[in-house]
Amino acid sequence: FFHLLAAFIFFSFLYLLIPKFYNYNKTDITSAICKSKKIECLIEGKIKYSFYPSPRIKIKNLIVNEIFNKKETLIMVKDTDVKLSLKNLIIKEKQIIKKIDFKNYEINLNLKNFKNYKNLFKKKIDFTSALFTNGKIIISEGKDYVATINKANLSLKFVEDTTEAKLKGKFLNDSIYINLNNKKIDDKILTNILFKMLNANLVTKANLNSFINKPDLIN
Repeated sequence: FFHLLAAFIFFSFLYLLIPKFYNYNKTDITSAICKSKKIECLIEGKIKYSFYPSPRIKIKNLIVNEIFNKKETLIMVKDTDVKLSLKNLIIKEKQIIKKIDFKNYEINLNLKNFKNYKNLFKKKIDFTSALFTNGKIIISEGKDYVATINKANLSLKFVEDTTEAKLKGKFLNDSIYINLNNKKIDDKILTNILFKMLNANLVTKANLNSFINKPDLIN
């Protein structure tokens, strides 16, 4: 029993350790994260594999540029963890991304590009969720600054035809909470939105229905 247990621990450790000897190409990693033709990913720092606390590829200084009209920086992330599934872990070409953690980030949102942002999520997402922690979201309209959400934690979940987003942060000296659920049913897209500003005791709920073949028509 002792020998079997020791062998199990040894080969489990070996299974997790093998990817550490792979050479991860920056182009392959950015292609896996940024699949849309409307954005491009650049890695300015180093890439390394770590098996603790779970198998993951660690990236330093990731930049995401949007190229709707002209190239502008959409997201800057200091630390990115691409968490890998245990399935096919030692086969580099078949490794599966199950979650991405973006830490210490800055997102620049321009309200004039709102429709373009929606199109980014039409591309099939191969990982189940993404988490943005300890960052800020800067909102502008054209060249005019609007506001900033500080200490922003944003979680995104992608399950089949459903997308769920939750945002918590500080906005206008208040605690803000937004929950958005987007679900595709046949030719319809159903969207539920919950918006809260806790100190102001403000709550807003909205239910939106739109059609895939008529994107400008919303009920």
